[in-house]
Amino acid sequence: MDVVNEVIGIWRAEGIELNGGAEPDELDALRGLLGGNLGEEVSTLYRLANGMVDLTYDDRQASFWSIDKIRSRAGEGSAEPVAFADFMLDSWYFRFAQTDAGLVVITENVRPGAQPKEIGSFADFLRAYIDRPTSLGLLSPSK
Repeated sequence: MDVVNEVIGIWRAEGIELNGGAEPDELDALRGLLGGNLGEEVSTLYRLANGMVDLTYDDRQASFWSIDKIRSRAGEGSAEPVAFADFMLDSWYFRFAQTDAGLVVITENVRPGAQPKEIGSFADFLRAYIDRPTSLGLLSPSK
């Protein structure tokens, strides 16, 4: 099973309420906001589940946002990385950033005053989310 389907399977097993899949125009809006190709994993995740229902948190205390929420939280015309998930009610965020290598995920969960940390591709992020959530600063899910 690929990493996106694995994540969605975990959410369903945890009873996480998910939004229905994003429409093509919503994916186009996200692509425009991020200024480039979304990559297979981001596109697939949002086609299958357009984030979690607002204010829903998983066993790791993370909430993955809908495209509408991502867009509403993004700064207009800002070059800042775009948040797509939060930890414990906006304690800190995971963000998408475009680099020369393409779309990457960064985290703000670093020591105070430090620069955000690049995690890698969205697939790398999802794999860490599943296998090593504490490496991302998330809680270890109850089994």
